[in-house]
Amino acid sequence: MGDADPKTAESALWALGYCKPQSIEPLIDCLLNVDPQVRERAAWSIGNIGDEAHSASDSLRRLLKDPAANVRSRAAWALGLVHDCDTRTVESLFQMVEFGTTVDRSSALHALGNIGKSMTDRSGLHRHRPLIFSALNDADENTRWAALYVIEALDLPAPDHADVLLGMLKQDPPERVVNAVLSQLI
Repeated sequence: MGDADPKTAESALWALGYCKPQSIEPLIDCLLNVDPQVRERAAWSIGNIGDEAHSASDSLRRLLKDPAANVRSRAAWALGLVHDCDTRTVESLFQMVEFGTTVDRSSALHALGNIGKSMTDRSGLHRHRPLIFSALNDADENTRWAALYVIEALDLPAPDHADVLLGMLKQDPPERVVNAVLSQLI
């Protein structure tokens, strides 16, 4: 996965994803590699494995503070796809939303949307509603869309947030934001 040839590295990434469950432990080991590209690719493979790779959650959570932005982003993405509903993961992702870079915020919110859709108890998300709703005003389109994705996972009755959603439509948002808003209003 650390090969200088991107095609070789990408082939390894996909191959390991198809060798589950035997590949999960070696991929977890790769999350500790000194090369950030290897850590990112390992997180990518784990995310592609999905729920079956839930055992990688603790290692992925540590990567949310990685110095490499692409590693943090991919770790958040992977946590969302393994549906890690652990309170520590949810709180760590909200830390990224509150204090992270633009890419951190959108990645963390997207992961929280995936996690929220698999939660039976969404109270951990509901506690952060002000932060989620404030992300609807973010300058970054991806962050606004991801915030809508989390709000969809909250499964709120449309009247509870219709005014906020309608306000977003007045801002001339991009089509995918419009579609996300409309899907929640219908």
